Amino acid sequence: MTYLQFHLLFVLPPLLALVAVHRLARAPKPRRLGVALAAMAGIALIYTTPWDNFLVARGVWSYPPGRVSFTIGYVPFEEYLFFVLQTLLTGSWLALLWPRLPVRKQPRGAGAGIRVAGAALFVLAAAAGGVFLVRSNGLYLGLVLVWAAPVLALQWGFGGDLLLARWRLLAATVVPSTLYLSLADRFALARGIWSIAPDASTGVLLGGLPLEEGVFFFATNLMIVLGLALVLDARSPSRIAALRARVWPGSWRVGGWRAALVAWAVLMVPVPLLGETAFVPLAYLSTALLTLGTLGLAVERAGRRALPAALVALAFGWGIELLGSRTGVPFGRYHYLTAGPELLGVPLLVPLGWFAFAVLALQVAPGRLRWPGAAAALVAWDLGLDPLMVRQGLWRFEPAGAYAGVPVMNFLGWAAAGVALAALLVWLAPGLGRGRAPEARIVYLAQAGFIGVGLALFGLPRAGLVAAAAMVAVVATALGPRSVRNGVIAFLTRVIAWWVPIIVVGSLRRGLAGVWVRDEGALPEGGAVVAANHHSWWDGYLLFLAARRRRRPFTVLMDERQLARFPFFRPHGAIGAGEVRTALVRLAGGHLVAVFPEAGLKSAGSPTALAPGAAFLARRGRRPLVPVALRVTMRGSQRPEAFVRFGPPLEPDRPDLAAALAGALADLVQRLDAELAACDPERPPPGYRRWLAGRASTDRRMAWGVRLWGRQA
Repeated sequence: MTYLQFHLLFVLPPLLALVAVHRLARAPKPRRLGVALAAMAGIALIYTTPWDNFLVARGVWSYPPGRVSFTIGYVPFEEYLFFVLQTLLTGSWLALLWPRLPVRKQPRGAGAGIRVAGAALFVLAAAAGGVFLVRSNGLYLGLVLVWAAPVLALQWGFGGDLLLARWRLLAATVVPSTLYLSLADRFALARGIWSIAPDASTGVLLGGLPLEEGVFFFATNLMIVLGLALVLDARSPSRIAALRARVWPGSWRVGGWRAALVAWAVLMVPVPLLGETAFVPLAYLSTALLTLGTLGLAVERAGRRALPAALVALAFGWGIELLGSRTGVPFGRYHYLTAGPELLGVPLLVPLGWFAFAVLALQVAPGRLRWPGAAAALVAWDLGLDPLMVRQGLWRFEPAGAYAGVPVMNFLGWAAAGVALAALLVWLAPGLGRGRAPEARIVYLAQAGFIGVGLALFGLPRAGLVAAAAMVAVVATALGPRSVRNGVIAFLTRVIAWWVPIIVVGSLRRGLAGVWVRDEGALPEGGAVVAANHHSWWDGYLLFLAARRRRRPFTVLMDERQLARFPFFRPHGAIGAGEVRTALVRLAGGHLVAVFPEAGLKSAGSPTALAPGAAFLARRGRRPLVPVALRVTMRGSQRPEAFVRFGPPLEPDRPDLAAALAGALADLVQRLDAELAACDPERPPPGYRRWLAGRASTDRRMAWGVRLWGRQA
């Protein structure tokens, strides 16, 4: 069987069937579906082509003679066709399920944490891919992770909360598509239509299929599904507009240089994947884009003075390289081998880099340590740059240095020349030394990532790790320990916040024997103030569970000191006890605003001395006030049980609202206690239904065996 026949048997029939079902189905189709599918297929073709060529060139994939029609580059025509067909197949399946699997609401305020946490996980997957790249049998798996995970991180970072709201749709699309294509791939491998090099694979099999192939199909389908889901989501355009306003404010004339930096970043992705013949042209093009973007940044920072400063920097870079290549000062003895166009033996690529690197170094350097900071930024960059150029044969040091062929003197020369050029630039254009542009920091950190991954792909993983770590350290030093600490805390807070609902429900399941409720229908529609007694650590969790069970947005007033200790509760509705205006705004927006009017944990019993906050919120917000009795108590089980009883709502216009709440809450708690005292300890009181099944006692978990023996007898 040929590769084209494989398409005719396995790919085209399900695709045509889905097209036919789409035409016959009466369900509404997503808007912009055709344009989205066409755009996604084009992006898949463009992004996958260099990566696929690199895999085939390295011998990871191979195709026997006679199984393919013809090749373009290293890759068969049928492989390019598969990029498009897989996108259309998976995308059509997604579109068919789109109207049948509705969106699930997310807690308000949790979006940023979800996006950051998910993107961080995909970044870690990309880093794991870099680790696999340096293993003898991890090349294929490493290339898949390094290629796919950054895209998934960007997709999730943009709209992870939107995607999580459609998790049923994502799972119902990705899982069947991955399983089907994996089975088809197993058939093709068994028939020899294509093969995988054993020395590039881990040898792990999943159902007879190499692990790497399963990861490949899962990653590609995930990229397709996430991309299409974001394009088709009606909430994406407003998010794009907000992102554009932050990243690219103003007109093209003011902020257009950012487009050059974005193009530079995009062009850097395929550099290590296209082979040595394309390295020099891509190096020139990427450096030109970086220089153009940096020039725009310099003009925005320093005005017209940036233009002569740029010319002086180009002349300085050319002159210092001419001096170094002729005399060995200040970088050590070296000579150029090949690097495209040159002037008196100095490749034009080099002075372009000096200007761009120096401006960016000034912008990321610490304010109090401008000159040594700029020198450190340049040296950190060169820790990856010079080893790469030596590895690619663009120049060579004689004798070769101990660090990936580069001598230590080279880095000392970079430090000295960097200080001189930075001082010259600030003297000519003082604006370059004032402030720190966030775009420069982003570009510098992006280059750290490109260097780390790129050098691993070029066979220099240690140099890539050292350079990336040094560049990150420069930025961290520039930000200062307090900013770094705050950033780490904010990141960890968002990560933990994403897990809070899972932690809360899991804690209730593990720590309690069950949660029982009565009269939950007393909760009115729309916003309401919920006032509960507070005698247990579980009380906040119980009200959070109540809001989730009723599918209502939730806000809880929390002690300021406790909220400072647990800031990850904020994305899930927690606010400080003094944030009254915020509580009123959320109340008007339909939230259940929970208040513990006892103002702290109290011993079990009737509530006493209630604070007026709950009544104040209900009166000012003109929303009902609902008393809630909570009791967590040990009865006939090995673990405590939680009981929740809702009382009838109190109207906000009552003149004695605070006193009415005190009486209603005390009466409700007494009724609950009386019901618990009068019933069988191993059974819930009459009228209560179970909200959550906790962990059963040991005797109950063992009782099934007794019942089984009894039946056998």
